[in-house]
Amino acid sequence: MNSSGTLGAELTTVMEAGAEPRADRAVPAIIVRRRWAIPLAIAFLGFVLNTIVAVKMSATYDEASHVQYGAAILKGSTERSSFTFDSKMPISALNALPRAISEVLRARGVAVGFADKLGGLLATRFPTIFGAFGLSLLVYLYAESLYGRVAGLFAQFLFVISPNIIAHSTLATTDLYIALTTILFLYCFRRFLLRSSFANALFTAATLALAQLTKFVAAFLYPAVLLFVISLALYSKYGHDKRYRLTLRQIGLLLVLHLVCFVAILNVGFVFDRTFTPLSKYQFRSVTFKSLQQVPFLRAVPLPLPSAYFEGMDWMTYDNGLAPVNMVLLGDVRGPELARSDGFPSYYLAAYGLKEPLGMQLLLLLGLWWTARHRRLADFLVGEWLLLVTAGVILLMLSLFSRSQIGIRHILPVLAIFVILSGGAFADVLTSSWRQRVLLAACLLWTVVSVASYFPHMIPYFNELLTDRRAAYRFLADSNLDWNQDKQEVQDFLRSNPDVVLNPPQPVTGRILVSANFMAGVIPRKADYWVRRNGLKPVAQVGYAHLLFVIPADK
Repeated sequence: MNSSGTLGAELTTVMEAGAEPRADRAVPAIIVRRRWAIPLAIAFLGFVLNTIVAVKMSATYDEASHVQYGAAILKGSTERSSFTFDSKMPISALNALPRAISEVLRARGVAVGFADKLGGLLATRFPTIFGAFGLSLLVYLYAESLYGRVAGLFAQFLFVISPNIIAHSTLATTDLYIALTTILFLYCFRRFLLRSSFANALFTAATLALAQLTKFVAAFLYPAVLLFVISLALYSKYGHDKRYRLTLRQIGLLLVLHLVCFVAILNVGFVFDRTFTPLSKYQFRSVTFKSLQQVPFLRAVPLPLPSAYFEGMDWMTYDNGLAPVNMVLLGDVRGPELARSDGFPSYYLAAYGLKEPLGMQLLLLLGLWWTARHRRLADFLVGEWLLLVTAGVILLMLSLFSRSQIGIRHILPVLAIFVILSGGAFADVLTSSWRQRVLLAACLLWTVVSVASYFPHMIPYFNELLTDRRAAYRFLADSNLDWNQDKQEVQDFLRSNPDVVLNPPQPVTGRILVSANFMAGVIPRKADYWVRRNGLKPVAQVGYAHLLFVIPADK
C-alpha cells in the first residue's frame, strides 16, 4: 500500500491485531473519526442523488412484482403463482417491509399519515437506496485495501456518480442487491486469503450463500471462485512467492462452512418452503430439470433446500430457452418470432461502451495500467485477479448463454468491480506529475458533466458516443432506455398537448408520441410497428424514452 493508505493501514493493523487500545492512547478514536468522515460524506452525497432520482422516476415495469413477491415472503408464502414471479427472490422482502409496516399501522389506526407514506412507491425504494449507501462504503474499503485511502475515496466518488449504478440503486428491484452481496463476498474472500482465520472463513461462506438470495445470476460466482482457486493453486505450485496459498484444509473448511450456510440461509430466506421435497414431486417446465427428474438416484433423494429455489431456477431455465423477449443491439433485433432468437455475444460489452461514461472507461484503463506496472504477480492474484475473474465470468456467462439480454443492469456487479479497479488510477495521485493529475481531473470532470446532462434521468443515460439522443433506440432499448420510468412526464405532456396520440396501433396523421421500445423493435413481437417500418424520424423526445413524430397526410 502506498503512503496515501497509511491512515487506513494503521487502523487496520490495530483492528486485525485484536488489541485493546490503552487508556492513554486516544489515537485509535481519532483515526476512526478521520477515516470515516469523508467516506460517510461521499456516501451521503450518493444517498441524496439516489433519493432525487427515486422521487422523480415513475414505477418501472417490474418493481410491482418484486414488491409483491417480497410481501408474500413476509407472509410466509413463496409460491411462484405466475410467470411474473419467475425470477423473484427473498431479498425483495426488504422492499416490501415498508408497506407491511404501513398495513399494521393502518389496521391499528396509528400514525395514519406516516402509514400512507410507507405505503407509497418511494418507501419501497428506500431499502435499495440504503443498500447503495452501504455498497458505496464497501467500495471505499475495498479500493483502499488495494490502493490506499485517497484512491479509495476517488473510487467511492466514481461509484456514487455512476449513472447506471444510480439508475438501479433507486428501484425496488434486486440488481443493486446482487452487486452489494457480490462485492461483500469478494471482500470477505480476500480477507480470508490474507488471513485465513475461522471468522474470515465463516464470513466468506456466509456472504456467498447470502448472494444466492438476491438473483440467480449469483450462481455464476461458483465457477468464478473455482477458476480463481485453480489459478492460485497453479501459482502456489510453480511460483516463487509462497505467501498466498490455499491448503486442502482451508478449502475443505470453506466448503463445509459454505454448505452449512447455503442450506441454512436459503431455507431461512425461503421460509423453509417444502424443504426435503424429492425431485420426483416437482412439476418442472424446462427440459434440463425434467431430465434431472429422470435420474433414478436423484429423483428419490429428499433435497434439503426449499422448493421455491428449484422452481425459480426451473422457471429461469425455461424462460431462457424460449427467448421470451425481443433483444436489440446496434439496430439488429432478435426474438422468438424473428429470424434469429439467440443472444448477442457482444451485447454487454457494447452496452458498457455506450452507457458507461467515457471518463470512467478511461479511468478503468488507467487503473489497470497502474496495476500492470506496479503489482507483483502474487499480490495481483489476491488483489485485482480475484475481481477480474469474477467480472469476466459474469460477463462471459451472460453474453454467451443468456437469451434475455435487456439491459446493462444485469452486469451491475461488474460495474461495481470496475469502479474498484479504477481506484488504481489514483494510487499515486499525491506524488504523480502535474500532467497525470490534469488527466485524472479531466476524466472526473468529463464524467460529472456527462452524468449531470442527463440527471435525474439515469436509466436512459448514454455517453457521448451517441451524438443524437433521439437515436438511442437504434443502439439499445428496453431497460437501457425505456423501462416505463418516464410515465409521469409522458402523462403531463399529453395533458398539455391533447392533440398528440400515444403509440397509435394503426397509421394516423398529425402528432404522435411513440415509446422507444416500439421504435427499437422490442414490441410488437414481430418488430413491425408501422412507424418503425416506415423509417420515420422523430422531431423531439419526451423524457428520453418517448419520441415525438409529425406524420404528414401522405404517410
